This record gives sequence, C-alpha cells and structure tokens, in this order.
Amino acid sequence: MRRKMQHREQRSHARNLRTQCTVYKKRQPSDARGSHFKN
Repeated sequence: MRRKMQHREQRSHARNLRTQCTVYKKRQPSDARGSHFKN
C-alpha cells in the first residue's frame, strides 16, 4: 500500500516537472499555470 502511494507520488512529480518545462519553453500568456507550478 505504502509503496503504491510512493509510486503514484513519483509519477505526479514527474508530470509536474514535464509541464513546468513546457511552460518555460512556450512562455505563453497562460503564465497563471506556470506560476502555480513554480510555487
């Protein structure tokens, strides 16, 4: 159970990093989402 939770957290973290990267690359007006990920 604990292991599953950890795995899920890792996956979500990786997803966040990926979205952050895309936001940085694009630098679009949708900065609200970017700032949310930065904080």
